Amino acid sequence: MAAIFVLQSKMEAPRAEVHCSLPCIVISSHRQKLQHRSSRRFRLSSSKASQRTPAYRTALHLGAMGLMLSMLSVAAPAQTAAYAPPQSPRAKLNFDLNWKFVREDVPGAEAPGFDDSAWTTISTPHTFNDVDSFRQIISHSGGDRGTFKGLVWYRKHFKLPAKLAGNKVFLEFEGMRQAGDIFLNGKPAGLYENGVTAFGLDISGAVHFGSEENVLAVKVDNRTDYQERSSGATFEWNANDFNPDHGGINRHVWLHVTGKIYQTLPLYYGLESTGVYVHAANFNIAGKSAAVTVDSEVRNSSGDRATVELSAVIVDRNGKVCSRLAGSPVDMVDGEKTVLTATAALQGARFWSPEDPYLYDVYTLSLIHI
Repeated sequence: MAAIFVLQSKMEAPRAEVHCSLPCIVISSHRQKLQHRSSRRFRLSSSKASQRTPAYRTALHLGAMGLMLSMLSVAAPAQTAAYAPPQSPRAKLNFDLNWKFVREDVPGAEAPGFDDSAWTTISTPHTFNDVDSFRQIISHSGGDRGTFKGLVWYRKHFKLPAKLAGNKVFLEFEGMRQAGDIFLNGKPAGLYENGVTAFGLDISGAVHFGSEENVLAVKVDNRTDYQERSSGATFEWNANDFNPDHGGINRHVWLHVTGKIYQTLPLYYGLESTGVYVHAANFNIAGKSAAVTVDSEVRNSSGDRATVELSAVIVDRNGKVCSRLAGSPVDMVDGEKTVLTATAALQGARFWSPEDPYLYDVYTLSLIHI
């Protein structure tokens, strides 16, 4: 029996909502690093790897032919009357606000001390073609005419709390059009040339903490004749024939802070990481059961060996634990990246349907021992 899988990000809502006209599995991921189950509060600036317990909370919908899952992350303590996980120390910061923008190529704009005070203040998602597209009725071949295609600059000033120092820091661009040179504090940080998919950057060694300001600068190129740096090739469908080329940082921007041993982000472009994937199989509609599996990619950047074990808990909407998933401990050397798996059956499942969109939560927990 087939099921449809769709991956979608929900970054802000405490519970991601998904809608689907067919029975399917929908995974929407938002992840945070979790504290160890302990009476002592986890501190990002001083805690050791052995004190970290990263976990993920996944909302689970059971459909007539599959499971609907939406994910966000929290930690998993011992079961009480209602499963109430503690807060996570992993941080995800919205980087959409207070960008400076100019619609021209300005030499030296990547420098931290460059004066951008006269530039326009914008927020992302942003396009510079919202003011010049669809100015003519398209009754001709060649698509929309008269839109600006060229080089523009974005700059963002920000500071990070000193307590976050010593952790991993990642930038996530959900997308930009068509290409972009990314600079942090005056130095090249990355090159985006995709035009469609999300992109991740590890800026742990380049970002400042405390009172020192950071300057993120992005030079976006939306020319239709843009050539890929490595090959010199132009891009297919990079034209006006079917739709306007809305250039700019036209999707959300995020900053993620994690510990040194962490569950990765689903950003293969740039970071070559796959994040967390929750899926189901072996559906027994009459018997009201299904097998749920969590695949979580974990990276050890602690500088030492560590043993990591993945587990998970499925909780119904009333907070009752319905099933526990268990994986096997894996010994990881420094620098290693591997996918950990936990699986178990969910009995007495309440299958999802448009008439009864029942929601479960799945808490995935990675225990780290050194």
